[in-house]
Amino acid sequence: MSDIETATSTFEQVNREHREFKTMSAELRGFLDRSRPGAGEAGHHDWAAQLARRLVDLHDKLVVHFRHEERDGLFETLTRISPGATRKVDLLTAEHRGMLDEVRAVMSSAMRYSEGAELENPHLRRRLVELLDRLKEHEQDETDLMQRLEYRDLGSGD
Repeated sequence: MSDIETATSTFEQVNREHREFKTMSAELRGFLDRSRPGAGEAGHHDWAAQLARRLVDLHDKLVVHFRHEERDGLFETLTRISPGATRKVDLLTAEHRGMLDEVRAVMSSAMRYSEGAELENPHLRRRLVELLDRLKEHEQDETDLMQRLEYRDLGSGD
């Protein structure tokens, strides 16, 4: 299989994963829009526990997705097709580590919140929304890069 064929197949997989993250983000944002029941009210603990579970799921999917991009050849193929993309690929790779660190930090806060170790965390929602915004921008940057390279290189044979 040529680099272009490999890249096209990989681009399609990554774009499917990006759509899944978009759906997960929308669901998380919807969840965050709902108020947590007050202490002693029904659902108080469940809200925080559900948030923690959603964050664990997001984390696990991001780890697999980032590994796929970094270790299964996508970024290597992108830089082989277009050496000029190396700097952008390096930046995206660094963002992966930063986002995973932030997901883990927010996840840890959510778990403490869920355990009742923190009665209220006014920064938790804001941090999570900021993280989701960063993820959205990051995924869009990756998609834009893939599309630029795909259109440029696939179109060059015409």
